[in-house]
Amino acid sequence: MLTDAVLAAIADDYDTPAYAYDLDEVVARVRGLLAALPEHVELAYAVKANPLPAILEVMAGEGIGADVASGAELRAVERAGFEPNRVVFTGPGKRDEELAAAVALGLRAITVESLGELERLRAIAAAAGRRPRIMLRAAGDDRAGNVIGSGGGRFGMRDVDLLAALRIAAESREVELIGLHRFTASNVLDATELLGAAGETVALAASLETPLELIDLGGGLGIPYRDDEPALDVGAVASGLLRLLDALDPASRLLLEPGRYLVGPAGVYLVRVLDVKRSAKDAVIATVDGGIHHLLSPALPGRRHRIRSLALDAAERPLAEVVVGGPLCTTFDILGRVQLPRPCAGDLLAIGDVGAYGFTQSMPLFLSHPIPPQVVVSGGIARLASPRMDPETVLGRPGELVSSA
Repeated sequence: MLTDAVLAAIADDYDTPAYAYDLDEVVARVRGLLAALPEHVELAYAVKANPLPAILEVMAGEGIGADVASGAELRAVERAGFEPNRVVFTGPGKRDEELAAAVALGLRAITVESLGELERLRAIAAAAGRRPRIMLRAAGDDRAGNVIGSGGGRFGMRDVDLLAALRIAAESREVELIGLHRFTASNVLDATELLGAAGETVALAASLETPLELIDLGGGLGIPYRDDEPALDVGAVASGLLRLLDALDPASRLLLEPGRYLVGPAGVYLVRVLDVKRSAKDAVIATVDGGIHHLLSPALPGRRHRIRSLALDAAERPLAEVVVGGPLCTTFDILGRVQLPRPCAGDLLAIGDVGAYGFTQSMPLFLSHPIPPQVVVSGGIARLASPRMDPETVLGRPGELVSSA
């Protein structure tokens, strides 16, 4: 558990800024979701949420599947111990070598995004003498308040192309059509909205009049980022999915691809206050040693993380409206505007719910600050999962030119 004492010890041992993840919390969330869901609903962890090997090993050990969206993610889940028949390869822009690797491994399914990708995959499969299992991805609808939606039609296929791909795949000797994939929303906290989208996907699958083993509903299971946001009612989601299963062939399975829900609440970003001053509007400004180069999400619309002070005497200090800003030369580098015990230079702050789409969604080379370490905690023991790195590790050093291949 990431108690204040544990986090303070991590800051002392590994310095700040740093990421910390509670692996026990990850296990509890995986097991809790598995226990709540109906038998014929399967899970594939969305690796893009957090691909840290220590977290992937936990997921593999819990026996769930994985959803990968690149060749590097595919190699990562291999190394972490996921069985290939529990891995689905989704996402746009798959390179030929990535498709070839997926075909060679014999994955649970490869999602096909377009007619062009289908033809490339068929050619690769024919050359390899393998028959990969595929899902066709249907374009989702853009929904109000949804950050991702259908991407303006960039993801999946609509109407005519979907039906054409269905016909080609059904008649193809190079691929085996087993399912339909459709994803419509991100970080949904309303069970009714989530089930509405799931019902639309199941109805679309039924309208295709083709036996389908797997209906991939994507992710979208949300977590609250503010105290006034409600938690997702997982029981209501489970009951709704059970009703959808009752209308399907008994051999059919539903697949969920949660990422944020499983790992988001397990992560904390630790920063230390460097300086405190007042703004023209009399707000307290606390400048800290980490910022949006490590945690980009506070700069995105509608995303504000909870921040708490780990100062030993925090309870004795008066509350103040505090702007927590990072060390970057941009006005976007604001981690939060929150009520905090009045900060002092040297204070440690903990920014919560960063286990998903935290460090790996960010831009660590902006201004060339050190890349933060990532620490995992299990059974009260902290271990270094990824060390602090100098930007020169990525950018190269003066006078060192890489020879052309």
